[in-house]
Amino acid sequence: MDNVIFKNARIIDGMGNPWFKGSVAIEDGQISEVGGVIRKNAREIDVNGLYICPGFIDVHCHPDFTVLDRSNPRDFKLRQGITTEVGGNCGESAAPIHPTNLDLLKAYVAFESPRDGILSWEWQTFGEYLDTLDNFGIPTNFVPLVGHGTIRIAAMGFDNRLPSAQELSQMRGYLEEAMQAGAFGLSVGLGYAPGAFADIDEIINLAKVAAQYGTIFATHMRNYSEEILESLNESFEVARSAGIPVLISHLGVQGTDSGNLMHKALTALESAREEGLDVNADVQVYTSGGTTLRVLIPHWASEGSLEDLFRRLRDPITRSKIKAEMNGQGRSTGQTPAVHNWENIRIGRVVTKSNQIFQGMSIAEISRAKNTDAAETVMDLVLEERCQVSMVTESKREEDVQAALAHPLTMVETDAEGYVEGSPAPRQYGTFPRVLGRYVRDKKLIRLEEAVRKMTSYPAQTIKIPNKGIIREGADADLVVFNAETVIDVSTLDDPKRYPKGIEYVVVNGKIVVEEGEYNGEMVGRVVRKHN
Repeated sequence: MDNVIFKNARIIDGMGNPWFKGSVAIEDGQISEVGGVIRKNAREIDVNGLYICPGFIDVHCHPDFTVLDRSNPRDFKLRQGITTEVGGNCGESAAPIHPTNLDLLKAYVAFESPRDGILSWEWQTFGEYLDTLDNFGIPTNFVPLVGHGTIRIAAMGFDNRLPSAQELSQMRGYLEEAMQAGAFGLSVGLGYAPGAFADIDEIINLAKVAAQYGTIFATHMRNYSEEILESLNESFEVARSAGIPVLISHLGVQGTDSGNLMHKALTALESAREEGLDVNADVQVYTSGGTTLRVLIPHWASEGSLEDLFRRLRDPITRSKIKAEMNGQGRSTGQTPAVHNWENIRIGRVVTKSNQIFQGMSIAEISRAKNTDAAETVMDLVLEERCQVSMVTESKREEDVQAALAHPLTMVETDAEGYVEGSPAPRQYGTFPRVLGRYVRDKKLIRLEEAVRKMTSYPAQTIKIPNKGIIREGADADLVVFNAETVIDVSTLDDPKRYPKGIEYVVVNGKIVVEEGEYNGEMVGRVVRKHN
């Protein structure tokens, strides 16, 4: 740990208060003094009027697997000022594991995992997974959620049915072990199989267990397009029935013709809070996003074993049925509109050498090159990559992004998968500087101090992370020093792996890890466990 004084700073405390001039001293991993600090035996860094604020908290992302890849330093988070990441989102956590269904779990999370052979998969319980992280060395602090999808796979695989009483009891047992091991909440991915196979009674039953431990419920909802309001109402019912705080994951509207749905969604959020429900939301700040390519295939095709999925994708008759649904002749998955704009769906990453030429290309471009139908191209890629293929989509309106970010009930997230091969979404490298540069300085959409609140104390308060997200004596020394005049993201869809500008210093647990904009290779992150 470093004993350091940052002098002549403009201090933003993270609570939304106006900045003030002063110094911040760190000692033994904590903030020891704030204000007019005069002390010897410490390194002094004169930041000459730059801003200093709490380290940014990425409240929704997917570091659970790539953080265990030693070839991936994951400095793209540190270089944008992120010091703490909340993992296990969208129902996708690394544990619990039932050995019988491990192949299903691997395929479920393949799009956000390192290539085959990197992970040991030596853990089974949630506690064992956190112990593995403890002993590994990680760049940022890791705050874990446990995923409903992972729990359901461990208990009943990809069966598209209600759980038996025994299976539900087993799921509750998995959840309780995770809570006792230190999970901060339960997440669901209702827009993906197998989460989509669960009804609201199953979700409420498990949410009640999480509520008993004083944790949260984070939800990737069933639908973010035409039925977003119905999905919000389902989320509010979980809050109401389980008595649990709810975090709406990446609140936004998929599709270019929203019918003012973004305004209606934000109004619904306000109404839920007026009712007395503890609901909040996190948002993405790009019109592009990304996830597994598999989600474009109807959920029913994933029922059963992994080989059942692959058999359906090979069978001409079943393949024709899948193709018809994907081309708009069936129900939307909720992840994207029913009729996809294949020009706006790009391949992020694959693992087979033969398909690597398609990374960064759109489904439409790949289909023209292969002379195939777009739906056929998607099925071929999922089959050939055995689900280890991601996509990057351009599917939201800029005006909706701005409306969501400006709302006081939203916080900032990257939703980044964390892989560095191929062509990841630009949000992975630039989210937080984009807020400070594009939306605070250039567009004046929100105040600087309010933007910092959305990235620090607000997520810390929502997830209930102690001693983070605020500058005060005794708080953890996670800090960011940035230049408000130059900070900006420079990553794009065509060239995503570019580090932002204007992030000068980053401190994690009292140790400087980014100095004058450069990462020094330190791995001083910690697993943060909830104490029950």
